[in-house]
Amino acid sequence: MKNKVITLIGFILLTFSSQAIWVTYSPVISKVAGDMNTEIKNVGFLAITYPLFFLILTIPSGILLDKNFRMWFSFGTLMTTISSIGRLIHNDWWWILVFQIFGAIGQPFIINSFVPFSSKIFPEKKSDVISALSLSMYSGAVFSLFSGVKLYEIGGLKALAIPSAIASVVGAILIFSSVIPNSRDSTKFGLGYIAKSKDLYIIGAVLGFGVATFDNLATWLEPVLKSEGLENIAGKSVGASIIAGLIGIMFIPKIINQNNIRTIYLRTIIPIIGLIFIVMMVRINGILVFSFLSFSGFLMLPAYPIIMDWIARFHSSEHLARATSFVGLVSRIIAVIITLSASAFISSTKKYFTFLLISISLAFIASLIMPNDRKKIYSDQ
Repeated sequence: MKNKVITLIGFILLTFSSQAIWVTYSPVISKVAGDMNTEIKNVGFLAITYPLFFLILTIPSGILLDKNFRMWFSFGTLMTTISSIGRLIHNDWWWILVFQIFGAIGQPFIINSFVPFSSKIFPEKKSDVISALSLSMYSGAVFSLFSGVKLYEIGGLKALAIPSAIASVVGAILIFSSVIPNSRDSTKFGLGYIAKSKDLYIIGAVLGFGVATFDNLATWLEPVLKSEGLENIAGKSVGASIIAGLIGIMFIPKIINQNNIRTIYLRTIIPIIGLIFIVMMVRINGILVFSFLSFSGFLMLPAYPIIMDWIARFHSSEHLARATSFVGLVSRIIAVIITLSASAFISSTKKYFTFLLISISLAFIASLIMPNDRKKIYSDQ
C-alpha cells in the first residue's frame, strides 16, 4: 500500500507540473517577449502547443497506454520532466519552444493515464484518485496563472520555470522508484470498441459543450465585459470560478459517484448554469459576474472527474486509456470550435451569453440521451 501511495503522490506532482508548464508565461506574456527578444504572438504560441499536440496525440497515446501502460506512462513522465528542466537552461525562444513541445507531447500520456492508473492501482478508491488527479490538473494551471506576475518580479524567466521543474523532478523520482502497474492488450488498435461505445460520444459532447465553457470564459470574458466597463474584474471572476471548482472537486465527485447519480447530477446542474447565463444576458454588474461565475465553476468543474469515473466504472479495463483519449478528442474539438466561434459574439454581453446559452443547451440535450447510471449496467464490452 505504501508503494502505491508513493506512486500516486509522484503522479499528482507530475500532473501539476505538466499543467503548470502549459501556461507558465501567459500572465506576463509581454514582458517575457522582451526577455526572449521575440514577438508577443510567439510567446502565445508556447501555450498553443499543448492543445495542438493533444489533438494530434490523444488517440495514439490512448492506444499505446492500453497496450503497454508502464512503458508509455514512463514516457509521459520522462517527456514532462525533460521539458521542465530544459526550460531552465536557456532563455532563447527557439530553445524554450523545443522543450515546451516535449511537455506538450507528454501531456496526453499523462492526462489519459488518469483512469487506467486509478483503476489498476486503487480499484476500490478509483473515484477518489481520479478526483485528486483532476484537482492537481486544474491546480497546476491555476498556480501558474496566479503566481506568474509575482514570480517574474522575483526572478524573471528562471523563477517562472522553477516550480514546475521541482514538481516534475520530485514526481519522476517517486514514480520511477516505485512499481508502475502494467497492462498488455493484444488487439491491434481497439478502435472498433470505441466506435461501438455510443456513451463515449455523448459524454464527450457534454464535456465539450459544458465544462469547456470555462475555457471560453477564460479566453473572451475580458473583451466581453469591456462593453459594460467591467473588464477589470474579468481575471478575478474567472480565477474565482476555477478556485470554487477546485473546492467542489474535493467532495462533490465522491458523493455523486458513490450514489451512482452521475447522469442526474449533469442533468441538474446544466440547466442551473443555463439560467445563470440568461440572467447575465439581461442584467450585468460586477457582483453578479463574480458570484454567478463562482457558483457555476463550483458546480461544473467537478463534472470532469465525474465523467472520468463514468469511463472507469462502465468500460472494460483493456480499453480505459483509449476510451479516455476518445472522450478527450471529442470534447477538445468541440471546445476549440466553440471558442473560435465565440469571437463573433464578444461585442456585447447579451450576444456573448446568448451564445454560451446555446452551447450549454447542447450540453443539456446530450445529457438527456446519456444512459442512466442508476439503471443501466454495462458489461465489459
